[in-house]
Amino acid sequence: MSLPNVFGQRHIAPLLSEFSRQYPAINLEVSLDDRVVDLLKEGLDMVVRIGDLPDSSLVAVKLAPCHSLLCASPDYLARQGHPRSLAELRGHNCLFYSYFRGGLEWSFERRGEVSRIKPQGNIRVNNSEVIRRLVLDGMGIALMPRYLVEEELASGSLVPVLSDYQAPTHGIYALTPERQHMPARLRVFIDFLKQALAQRGANW
Repeated sequence: MSLPNVFGQRHIAPLLSEFSRQYPAINLEVSLDDRVVDLLKEGLDMVVRIGDLPDSSLVAVKLAPCHSLLCASPDYLARQGHPRSLAELRGHNCLFYSYFRGGLEWSFERRGEVSRIKPQGNIRVNNSEVIRRLVLDGMGIALMPRYLVEEELASGSLVPVLSDYQAPTHGIYALTPERQHMPARLRVFIDFLKQALAQRGANW
């Protein structure tokens, strides 16, 4: 299987030991990679993807929701001020995840109206853990998945920005090749992930 790097490390890797204890006859081969791998060309049984899915022949099983929010460190906001609108956000250093599946714009809904903004900033990174570190270091504002910053939000080391603007809710999906019958080992693993992540994902 291929998993997104940070999500795989944080939320799937801790589940693998329990799965292996329950199903010791099932072998696991795990690759962590943020690029969009070709499941069929690389001979994989499953990939996990987050966000909007393109039309394809792959079978998608939703494992959990994915909510995102704008956030920054209290230090950054003390120095640069709190943006009060998306227009004011254009005057801030926005840190951008370069593999963002939504393209080059951030989209938000507020009071039934959808607005889009092309974030401007001096750093783009293809790893969301690095973006999280930069936000904690006070380098700017970022649109982050809640699953990545839930602890920081709870501790106050990161705070929401423009919380009345809601980013679209995406899904976390297991994608498998279209088959008449899914292999039992794969079905067991997906069901295990779905149950385990559904419990944690309620807060995402």
